[in-house]
Amino acid sequence: IEKSFSEAMELFQYARIMNEDDSILFYHNMAPAHTADTDDYFWFKKEMQFMNCINTADYQNAAAVFSEILDSEYLNSGLPLNLINCRMLGLINNMINALGKIRLTVDADYFQRLDPWHAILDCRSVPELKRKSQEIFNSINRYTEKQKSQSSLERMTEIVQYLKEHYQDPNLCVTSAAEVFELNPSYLSRIFKKLMGIGFSDYLQWVRVREAEALLPNKKLSIREISELTGFGGVQTMNRAFKKHRGTTAGKMRRF
Repeated sequence: IEKSFSEAMELFQYARIMNEDDSILFYHNMAPAHTADTDDYFWFKKEMQFMNCINTADYQNAAAVFSEILDSEYLNSGLPLNLINCRMLGLINNMINALGKIRLTVDADYFQRLDPWHAILDCRSVPELKRKSQEIFNSINRYTEKQKSQSSLERMTEIVQYLKEHYQDPNLCVTSAAEVFELNPSYLSRIFKKLMGIGFSDYLQWVRVREAEALLPNKKLSIREISELTGFGGVQTMNRAFKKHRGTTAGKMRRF
């Protein structure tokens, strides 16, 4: 199954790169590829690892996987150079496409200047391909970090405001917020902790405690009603949060 998937991906990538949208060549009409299952499995596994890292904005591990690919024997295994170029271009292309998943602003001028597509397809040797691929990856990585630093604070302001406006929803969590802002939940959790100095769940809990605290003087509301109005969904959950953030329960705070 893995080999069939790999072959199908090669065909579609080849057709896209060569602008042959009307028809797709049969695999055996392309230059014969190395048939060792171990080679195909290696590429399939590393490609999946690489994209998992990219999709979660884990560029440190993505760089490690990318270096592993470049340093492997796979690129020297006798595969046709044009096929290796296409596969490498597929990695870079997927990396570029993934930028939108973490809502980074894609600068068309930057990618036009970088022109990774021609840079890779024009490589005439494996050493040149390795060098060009590494340069392109490093350039995109730097671009990504710059874009993240510029846009993260703005996005975080929006997310914090969203939490303050929707804390009453008992189903509000990092997953639902990530869906609203079209972000990966793991990425949102990591960047929230990095920029805010507190975890997403702890911050949401703190907002709810603060809002519940403001309602405590209103004797017309029971402790249970306050817990429901502030998204805790129950007295026990609210009391655990109060003990964590205030050192006592909501009931005891009301008595004082």
